[in-house]
Amino acid sequence: MKKNVTRLLIAIISMLSISITAAATDTSCTHQWSGWNTVKNATVTKKGLQSHECINCGKTENQRISKLKPFVKFTKKKIELKISKTQKLKIKYAKGDSVKKWKTNNKKIVTVSKSGKVTAKKNGVAKVTVTMKSGKKATCTVKVTAKKKTSGKNSSGNSTSVSSNNGTVYWVPNGEVYHSTKDCSSLKRSKYISSGSKTDCPKSRPCKLCY
Repeated sequence: MKKNVTRLLIAIISMLSISITAAATDTSCTHQWSGWNTVKNATVTKKGLQSHECINCGKTENQRISKLKPFVKFTKKKIELKISKTQKLKIKYAKGDSVKKWKTNNKKIVTVSKSGKVTAKKNGVAKVTVTMKSGKKATCTVKVTAKKKTSGKNSSGNSTSVSSNNGTVYWVPNGEVYHSTKDCSSLKRSKYISSGSKTDCPKSRPCKLCY
């Protein structure tokens, strides 16, 4: 019995000696730390983690990285679209955040989809707002304008300014098709060119070159 107790005491003393020696070794080390390495990136919802190591004894230390500050902004704060055209709005935001909703202040002028694609409806100015799950918001101004006007001549030779989508077409008496412009390459040799609305045009087929 006494022998067993003696052996146990010796084992305990040996363990204590090892611990004391290790502690003394660590305390005596003049730490030279490496640079901080990112173990886990921070997001707007979670903290990150960094670690560095002593190049002498190998001891490591960790520290937390603060959560990212949420933000959101449009790559373009103002855009201009022609009627019926579409464009997907682009935004920048902090890692870990996501879009909650898109909203337009005037659906008659501009509509916006869940993915941020806007469609121009009619002339005017509308504002499209994106809201993030973090609560941050940003607004883009969308200006909608009509299609460009083109200049042409009617059958009497008078110059007129007409919209490219108002139905004005051009034709020649001996032709089989109507044209969207009097500058069509197939009309270059024609001496007499008539113009008018599609309903007044005696031709039933459009020209494949200009349509």
